[in-house]
Amino acid sequence: MNKKKNRHKWDKKELKAAYLFTLPSFIGFMCFVLIPIIWVIVISFHKYNVFTGASTFVGMENYKKIFTDVRSLTALKNTLWYTICCSLGNTAIGLILAVLVDNILPKK
Repeated sequence: MNKKKNRHKWDKKELKAAYLFTLPSFIGFMCFVLIPIIWVIVISFHKYNVFTGASTFVGMENYKKIFTDVRSLTALKNTLWYTICCSLGNTAIGLILAVLVDNILPKK
């Protein structure tokens, strides 16, 4: 009298419908996020000529150039500084506005 318990709450029709509903989002994610990220990583190891479309594999040479160039390091430092300041500033402004709204609106 061993009964097999149904381990799945969903039957095959419901699973198929769920997959069909999530498929457009997955395809969009693949097309607009995952594939471009992979492509950028691949071409970062190549010297790519935009005008001719020719590329040659250079390995880590592009990364060596970026991390030894003074202008690139300055740009990286400025970007990090801007990101930190904007994140902290936005959080502080949001927190201040939330406290003000909480104090101004009547309590129930």
